[in-house]
Amino acid sequence: MLRSKNSRTNVVLPLILVSLAYLVFTFTGFGSPSTVDFGFAQIPNHDSIRITNTSTYVDDSGNFHAVGEVNNTSDDPQSSVMITAVLSDSTNNVTGNLSAISSLDVIRPGELSPFDIVADDPDIAGKLEFIEFSTTSQPGVEKPANLIINGSNAFLDNAG
Repeated sequence: MLRSKNSRTNVVLPLILVSLAYLVFTFTGFGSPSTVDFGFAQIPNHDSIRITNTSTYVDDSGNFHAVGEVNNTSDDPQSSVMITAVLSDSTNNVTGNLSAISSLDVIRPGELSPFDIVADDPDIAGKLEFIEFSTTSQPGVEKPANLIINGSNAFLDNAG
C-alpha cells in the first residue's frame, strides 16, 4: 500500500522528538570565573557527523569556549564540517548562536576531529543553561594517510 508524504511525516516527527529527548543529558562546564551546569543535546539529522563529547570553559581573556570532538560515522569522507551551538537560558530564551568549522578539513570514515566554538562575551556563561548542537557537512575527497618519517635523530633543544 502506498503511503502519503504526510503519513510518513506523522511517524518520523514523533520519532525524532523522542530520539532528541534521549540525547539530552547534563554535564558540567569548567574554568573561571565560574562553573556552569547546563544541558546538552545534538539535533538528530541525516548528517554523517556525530558529536562524541563536549565541554565548556572560560579562558583567561574572558572568552567562552564550547569544545569537543565530532566523529564521521559514514562510509565516506566528509568535509566542511560545521558545528553550531544554540545557547539558551533557564527560560529557554536563545542567548547565543555560535558556529565553528572542525579542525580537520576532511574527516575520513570513523575518524574524529576536534572543534572549538568561541564567544568573546564573558557574561554568556552566566546566562547559559542549555546548549543544543547541530552539525552539517559535505561529501569530501579522502586524503591518503601516508606520513613518512625519514630519519630518527633526537637531540635536546634549549628548553631541555
